[in-house]
Amino acid sequence: MSEGPLVLVVDDEKLVRQALNTLLRSVGYSVKAGSRSRTRLAFQEALEKSRRELEHAAQAAMIGEISASIAYAVNQPLSAIMAFIQAAQR
Repeated sequence: MSEGPLVLVVDDEKLVRQALNTLLRSVGYSVKAGSRSRTRLAFQEALEKSRRELEHAAQAAMIGEISASIAYAVNQPLSAIMAFIQAAQR
């Protein structure tokens, strides 16, 4: 199975509109019937908001990984030095 976008083909416009309205309500938008341009704008705003949140989460994860690697890089030589000092004191 190849990786790529999932494509769902639905031939029922009413079903698609209901699903879109449900998605928009779940992110805090309300949509009135017959307002396609507002629906599209609201969907684009919700999509952009989700993209920003995902980008922020990715940055936070990267900072966590960098912090962990720095802590390891500093702690490992210090532990070795302490081991040498303790061995020398015996």
